[in-house]
Amino acid sequence: MDREKVWDGVWAQRESYMRSCLGDITAAAQMLGRRISDEKGLEYLSALNRGAVRLLRALQQQELARRLQAEDAAVSLAHVDLVELCRRVCKESGELLAEIGIRVELHTELDALLTTGEEELLEHMLLTLISNGAKAAGEDGTVRIGLRLFENDALLTVGDRGERMDERALDVMGAEKNIVPDLRPEAGAGGGLALARQIAILHGGALVARFPLGGGTRVVVSLPIRTGEALGLEGPRLPDSGYSRSLVELSDVLPARLFLPER
Repeated sequence: MDREKVWDGVWAQRESYMRSCLGDITAAAQMLGRRISDEKGLEYLSALNRGAVRLLRALQQQELARRLQAEDAAVSLAHVDLVELCRRVCKESGELLAEIGIRVELHTELDALLTTGEEELLEHMLLTLISNGAKAAGEDGTVRIGLRLFENDALLTVGDRGERMDERALDVMGAEKNIVPDLRPEAGAGGGLALARQIAILHGGALVARFPLGGGTRVVVSLPIRTGEALGLEGPRLPDSGYSRSLVELSDVLPARLFLPER
């Protein structure tokens, strides 16, 4: 048996085991939520819930990475309005990040921009870039998203004026350098930018980073506009977690109080 297939099976088994463990943690937290009413207990419960969601995000990234790196990886082609996608994601993420004073601004002169691609993957990519921008921007900062059409490419930019991204973390030209993970606890699970870049590549595009003279980082994604018929090809699917995608992808940034269960 091919060694790569053996390891793929091992990782799949580990992912299934981790999902089972997370299910136990989530179920226990839900039961505790019915019995805890004091302020200190709720504070601990919200921290527990946030920790579980962060673990879920790391697991989803691992599952997605394994699928995207498969030899037969492909996107599920369907019609996507990039303007509508950006508006929805910016609204959802903006409402959450407003809790810590971070603004999410969308700048575009387009009313619509139709293409074909995998909407779930493109949403994942955009949320990853917003999450990284929010970490750099810090409290009371701003994450700016831009979308415009250049020739036959959609140009999506996500920028901040915060701490400059470590150039080791992302190849500036999107080429051959290795991505070096940031192992600080506040940096998150790592690997998100590598996944975002792979999603862009699978859509026939590219992802690069720019470092403006005024500071901060601007990530630019170019995606070729495909206006042909949606083919409905089977591609890597994001597993459903029961949580909103924005909440999961921004869990490394958001305060614990936003993870209290509905009572």
